[in-house]
Amino acid sequence: MAEAKRTLAAILAADVVGYSRLMGDDERATMDMLNICRDVFRKHISDHEGRVVDTTGDSVLATFPSVVEAVECAIEVQNDLRERNADLPEGRQMLFRIGVNVGDIIEQTDGTVYGDGVNVAARLESLSGPGGVCLSETAYMQIEGKIDLAFDEIGEHKVKNIARPIEVFAWRGVDRSAAAPTEPAVIEGSKPTVAIGAFEALGQSGDISVLAGGVRAAVGVSLSNQTGIAMLSDPAMADYIVTARLQGLGDRYRTTVQVLDRRSNEQFASERFDGEITDLFQAQDELAYRIYTSIRYAVYDREGSRSDDRAIADKPSETLLAQASFLLFQHQHSKYARAQEMLQTVIDRDPADFMALAMMSYCRLTEVVCGYREIRDTDDAAALDFARRAVRLNEKSDFAHSSLCHALLYCDRDFDTAEREASRSLELNPSFALSMYQLGEVRIFHDRVENGIDLCLKAVDANKRGLANHWIMRVIAIGQFVLGQYEAAIDWAKRSDQQMPDVVPTLLILTTSAAHAGQAAEARRAAERLLALHPDITIDSLRRWPFSNSDHWDHFIDGLRKAGLGRSDGPDSGD
Repeated sequence: MAEAKRTLAAILAADVVGYSRLMGDDERATMDMLNICRDVFRKHISDHEGRVVDTTGDSVLATFPSVVEAVECAIEVQNDLRERNADLPEGRQMLFRIGVNVGDIIEQTDGTVYGDGVNVAARLESLSGPGGVCLSETAYMQIEGKIDLAFDEIGEHKVKNIARPIEVFAWRGVDRSAAAPTEPAVIEGSKPTVAIGAFEALGQSGDISVLAGGVRAAVGVSLSNQTGIAMLSDPAMADYIVTARLQGLGDRYRTTVQVLDRRSNEQFASERFDGEITDLFQAQDELAYRIYTSIRYAVYDREGSRSDDRAIADKPSETLLAQASFLLFQHQHSKYARAQEMLQTVIDRDPADFMALAMMSYCRLTEVVCGYREIRDTDDAAALDFARRAVRLNEKSDFAHSSLCHALLYCDRDFDTAEREASRSLELNPSFALSMYQLGEVRIFHDRVENGIDLCLKAVDANKRGLANHWIMRVIAIGQFVLGQYEAAIDWAKRSDQQMPDVVPTLLILTTSAAHAGQAAEARRAAERLLALHPDITIDSLRRWPFSNSDHWDHFIDGLRKAGLGRSDGPDSGD
């Protein structure tokens, strides 16, 4: 029996957009149109010396000895189908997505093919917009200058079951206004979708052009790896579109980033970033980190704050996750209780939802993060269990590893393992500011204070409007307190309090720092605010914060006593 042979080929993969909907609307008409479309594919594939490998379901798979022939075939097919769709009602048009790759394939004796080259072509097809064609970088390099067609580089994309990111090029000739509705399709309970638009480089500097292209690609990779957001290649299909404009003057650059909500047509987020290009790669990394962070949390905040009066049981899981995330960032006891109810609903529906499990780990440490009560050992165990289950379910989730870092720090005081989890999260997503902050937090509590403060400063600088910044500012205040820099600790605690007032741990660090700085009136005011929020709070009821050096905790408590908080009986009676 002849064995399967391995060969290099150009692979074309295609499928129908919205095939299930078309079949549900009119099965017979859909099959008739699908057969017509298959004939179009067969004709052009034959004309370009290709071979049809498979037409299972709504898909088409073909191989070609020449990449040029494969790409020309793909474009001709799309142009032909566009003409045939022109006379059909919009809801009955049959639009295909096509991906073309060059790679190694294994061909069986019966003519079927498989292998990495085929898998990449299929992933490229899924990145293409309706009526569009996407190429891998390998395919594009072989047709560049040989075909009079324009393709746009749309950055690297991390796709399912492919270890390496794929550099993608999209055909510019697709009529996006005809291929997609003017408003994005709202799919109930789906993840928010984001597409990257133009990153425009202004001026004659070659460095600015290189910086714009590199940053656009790096942001695309980070968004593609983001589990709570779906990254799309076609802006006409996305909920949110990100655009940027880069200007250069000498060694400096200025970047303006905007995020458009297509559902309301509102430009709801805009940020400006300035920097230097003394080292182009370093500038690229820093700017991509800041842009990605601003996009990630702008979208999360937008999704979480949407008005929705339905009962929790009536909301889709993705909606509950977005709203719970928004509540958790506010770091208040009542918010955590509401978030926990939402997350438990998601977990009851799907016990393997790793994102809900990771978020629930935070919720079970409510009294820890809110900073005013010991919690039960069962809550410690549950927080660790939720986080570990999340990591087991999705080892490649940056957020799952960050949740485990948090639980290990506050439940086990396991500084070394907590640091490894934060580092693993940053390996998966170097632009994840939350894990940058958590790594800094671990180091501050573990007596590497200066380095920990630097990491937290980098995290808070990534997104000046970040809803979680008050967390990070408070941890910076703790670091300054440990260093004996009480004035700086007071300043950071006040900045945290200004962003999110009446959060217990913020008032605790403000109280003790002011007491040690000799600012008795400031300390007393902060202590009185604490008592107004929690009249029964006592020093004995405070959970020991995870300082590896017990002297730091003793010093912390000493400041609270100086401010008038008694060890066991609440406020001291004397002055």
